[in-house]
Amino acid sequence: MIRRLLGEPLLHFLALGALIFAIDARLHPGQGDDSHRIAIGKADVERVRALYTQQWGAPPTEADMPRLVEDYVRSEILAREGTALGLAADDPVVRNRLVQKMEFLLQDTSAVAQPSDAEMAAWLATHADRYETPDRLVFRQIYFSPSLRGDRAEGDARAMLAALGAAQADPPGDPFMLATDPEPRSRADIAKDFGAGFAAALFALPAGSWQGPVRSALGIHLVRVDQRLPTRLPQLAEIRDRVHDDIVAERFQAASDAAYARIRAKYRVTVAP
Repeated sequence: MIRRLLGEPLLHFLALGALIFAIDARLHPGQGDDSHRIAIGKADVERVRALYTQQWGAPPTEADMPRLVEDYVRSEILAREGTALGLAADDPVVRNRLVQKMEFLLQDTSAVAQPSDAEMAAWLATHADRYETPDRLVFRQIYFSPSLRGDRAEGDARAMLAALGAAQADPPGDPFMLATDPEPRSRADIAKDFGAGFAAALFALPAGSWQGPVRSALGIHLVRVDQRLPTRLPQLAEIRDRVHDDIVAERFQAASDAAYARIRAKYRVTVAP
């Protein structure tokens, strides 16, 4: 029986095929499995460049390209991993959703430790610039409308300023469209309503007396700075939730990046120069 089997042509064919496969695998290790090989060609690099240009209206710099290509590689790897999980479909919209799902799966919420009070206090001290309250002013203003008074607006303002002296009262001016309740406002808040020039002039004025005229984007004003509030770093108790959420968000991102790094290590990536 053995002699008869050894004489079977089919057995010879299978044995020869196995031998060829073994030799090829020995001579070309890893070539048979392309699922972990990513080749970024020149066309891919140009596509990355074109997409950036289309989105931002200007081409990326050469210094930007390695990061943009790596972002492309990341999306390719996560798309393949998502496909391996059965989430893929041959559709660019689905692909993007697939990448988003993989990004979500990489964020292992169970691996993120909740920050302690000491950690939050240290974070606040290290990142104080994120939480500082900027310089603010409490001010009042009397408005003189150029549309109602024409060329008389500035002269009328100067005449009223001379009559006011150090008076605390607010004489009526022209109707003003914005709320004028005295509350602390930052330079950015004031510039948003009155213009950057008005905000800069206001922060340069002394407190405690009527000053002006000061021109804004809306017209002419007399202004009185009642209070200056310097830059202040809130206590942890005042912004505890915000600090907690910022720390957790950073830890989520770190966990996600570490998980992606482990996955990326399985891939061989080549990028055309």
